[in-house]
Amino acid sequence: MIKKVVKFYGKETDQYGMPTPYYSYLVVSSLQKNMQNTAVATAMSISQDAPQPNPPHCAYTPTTPGADAVQGAFNELLNRLGEMAHLQGNDLVRDDVEFSA
Repeated sequence: MIKKVVKFYGKETDQYGMPTPYYSYLVVSSLQKNMQNTAVATAMSISQDAPQPNPPHCAYTPTTPGADAVQGAFNELLNRLGEMAHLQGNDLVRDDVEFSA
């Protein structure tokens, strides 16, 4: 299982010292018990201005034997986030913070 907070932010700061723009997502990827060798990743917006991806999840089944389905689903969802209109054309920093719960 992968659990990360993924942030995209600009290099400018607002009057409170926060980067602007600032978009933050909780991304979780895990194997599915009912789907053999398939993982599902889900992204939830956790900052006010960050649009929710639609759909907020994706399934991934590796085509190469031994490939990591969980990492593949995570990477696929990050690619989809990066293609969202609010992130396109912006020189944003991406920061991933892994956590355990």
